[in-house]
Amino acid sequence: VNGADFPSVVALDGGGYAAQWIESRGEARDVRVSTSADGRAWSASAVLHADRSDSEHGFATLVPGPVGRFTALWLDGAAQSKGGPQALRAAEWDGRAFGPEASIDARVCDCCSTAAAMTSGGLLVAYRDRSEGEVRDISLARLSGGAWGASKSVTNDGWVIKGCPVNGPALAARGKRVVLAWYTAAGDKPAVKAAVSTDGGSSFGPPARLDEGHPSGRVDVVLLDDGAVVQWLENGETPRLLARRLSADGKPGPVIVVAEVGGRAAGSPRLAVWGGRVLSAWTGEKGVRLSALDLN
Repeated sequence: VNGADFPSVVALDGGGYAAQWIESRGEARDVRVSTSADGRAWSASAVLHADRSDSEHGFATLVPGPVGRFTALWLDGAAQSKGGPQALRAAEWDGRAFGPEASIDARVCDCCSTAAAMTSGGLLVAYRDRSEGEVRDISLARLSGGAWGASKSVTNDGWVIKGCPVNGPALAARGKRVVLAWYTAAGDKPAVKAAVSTDGGSSFGPPARLDEGHPSGRVDVVLLDDGAVVQWLENGETPRLLARRLSADGKPGPVIVVAEVGGRAAGSPRLAVWGGRVLSAWTGEKGVRLSALDLN
C-alpha cells in the first residue's frame, strides 16, 4: 500500500509477539494487528483504530509494556474525511483487547513514521509535527501515570514545507539515556542530526550534524553500552547507506559506509543490536540485505 509504511513485529515482555501492517479497504487504509504466543500461530487480525471512515491510518509503532501488553501509536485520518488534519493517537492492548484511544496531537504531518521508546520517566513518542504555518519539526510527547502530557517541539529547525517529506524520526532509550535522530531540510539545507538526553528525554544537548552534505534521510538509531549508532541514506554520485557511532555525550565518530544502495529503493533501512554486534538491513536489488557494521 505504501512503501514507507512498512510492517513491524515486536517481542513482548514475558514472551509472545505482536505485529502490525497496512491493508486497503476501498479508498481507506487500515492498520491491522495480530498477536502470537510462539511466532508461528497467530491470532485473527483486528483493526487497531476505532475510526472506520474512508481515510488513511498508518505509520504505527508498537511498544512492549508489562507482561502481555503493548501500546500502539498511529497516524489517524478520522478528521481528514471532514477536511481536517491527520492526528496522532494511541491505545493499549491488555492481552485481550485495546483500551480507550487517547489523542496525543490533533495536527501532525500526514505520512512521516512515528518512533517510541520506554524511558525511566515513561513511554516517549517522537513524531513530525505540523503547525498552522506548516512548520514540520520533530516533537515529543510522554505517557506517564496513565496520561499523555502536552507535546513539545524539541528540534527547533523551523522547516516550513507544504507537504509531507515522508521522513520520520528515530528514537532509542534505556533508563535515562535517550537518543533522538531526525532529518530536516530547513532553509533548503538537508541535514541528518542527532541529540542525546541524560534525563529521560526532558531535555537534550546540542544536536550533532551527521551527514556528508547530501542526505535523503530515512534515519534509524540503536543504543550501545557506551553510546549509540545512527544510520541514514545519503545521495551523491553513488547513493550510499551511511552510519556513525555517537559517544555517550553525543559526539560523532567517523562515517561508516554500510553499503552502496539504490537510493530510496533501499526502503527504510533498520538497525538492530544482536550478539554484541550492530546489524543493518535494507532492501537491495535481490531482496533484503544484511550487514554487520565495523564500529572500529
